[in-house]
Amino acid sequence: MSGATVWRGWLTATALTLNALGTAGEGASVPRLVDEACDLEIVDETLKARLRCARLIVHRDPDRPEDGTFELAVVVKRSAEPKAGATPVLFLHGGPGGELTRFAGYNPRDFAPGHDLVGFDMRGSGRSRPQVCAANAGTLMASFLHPEGLEAGVRIRRQIVEDCRAEWQAAGLRAEHYGTARNVADAEALRQALGVTRWRLFGESYGTTVAAHYLATHPEAIEAAVLDSLYPKDAEVHSTSEMQGRLFERVSADCRQDKACIARWPQIGRDWLDTTVAALDAAPLRVGEGTQTRLLDGHGLRQLLMIAASNEAGVRALPFLVDAAARRDTGLLAGPLSLMGVRADQGGGNLAAMLATDCRDRARHQHITDLSDPFAVLLGVPNSVCRDWATPAEAPRWPVATPVPVLILAGGYDSFQPDVGPVLDALGNQAQVLEVPQAAHGVR
Repeated sequence: MSGATVWRGWLTATALTLNALGTAGEGASVPRLVDEACDLEIVDETLKARLRCARLIVHRDPDRPEDGTFELAVVVKRSAEPKAGATPVLFLHGGPGGELTRFAGYNPRDFAPGHDLVGFDMRGSGRSRPQVCAANAGTLMASFLHPEGLEAGVRIRRQIVEDCRAEWQAAGLRAEHYGTARNVADAEALRQALGVTRWRLFGESYGTTVAAHYLATHPEAIEAAVLDSLYPKDAEVHSTSEMQGRLFERVSADCRQDKACIARWPQIGRDWLDTTVAALDAAPLRVGEGTQTRLLDGHGLRQLLMIAASNEAGVRALPFLVDAAARRDTGLLAGPLSLMGVRADQGGGNLAAMLATDCRDRARHQHITDLSDPFAVLLGVPNSVCRDWATPAEAPRWPVATPVPVLILAGGYDSFQPDVGPVLDALGNQAQVLEVPQAAHGVR
């Protein structure tokens, strides 16, 4: 009997068992896993037989079952060549507010050869339900660099956030329904629903925070973990200017090793960046025409650089962008600036899930009222916005002297990457780090 036939048979048996236990109706047990058809874009017919799609039904708040449930989108991707005894890998996506499951049908290759891959969209994210404020993050991005100046853009973005909160509240959602502790509880419920004794974790960006809290609270459920691009604790978060200054120092050091690079930009360095930002704050630059008109000030340049630095190609473009801004070259800047809003309908994750989770997890968001913090730069609204969303809960935990082997992937071009030395010291001798010098955020 072929592997695909065995897999389909197992799915059928599982579906019958779930139907016998009850469906998503009143009186059915929670949490529970309910299979569903894979309404995903799948690029390879051989992959289709290896995918299992389901919904994990969980209480929004187990202490208040009357609040209702979340239906979390789940995908299991069976290995093409399974290894006997290989534990599955749980992929914990970034964000907060990111997603994973809709990408499951894009690549027939194994994420970890021989191991099944499990992924779910966390509360309020991706294909999970209820879904509110689905397009707001993109609309927010499109309002950056407002032609009437920074304050006009901030007012628009604050209104977008307030409208999102009204929609979120109208759906019966509350801050207590979110946070890293909730996401870990969901992951643990999924493990038990799948009948997995132990699994491996792969956390990326915000997913490293979820993985760390999981390691701290359920080490017996985890065989090993990879933390790709650490999402720093509040105490480890630098200001945007400091983060970008450190990144520019690394880029400058590499540039000085290349004769053509240093000949083109002999002034490259942190001071060059800071001087350019200050000059734009003193005299903002109008770029583009008509509906594409944008007013680039120093804060806008930092927003552009933060977005560009999210991948390796963008990091390598930083000297071009700073040079163009320093020379006030509107022709060269028009293209990069227009990209900040060109995909407004596909913006960076779910705004409500991001705010509800981060405002609950990170006490610093309640107190920072200017635009110097990287969260404020990314959102484009001062962090005091969190006061309207949530009171802080207990911060996510990190394991101390964990018995679980942990590998940290650190990108040398990751401006958000904290110093991994203290993290390694806390994790203990089971942890190690692999630095990829010219990788940006998301080493994988």
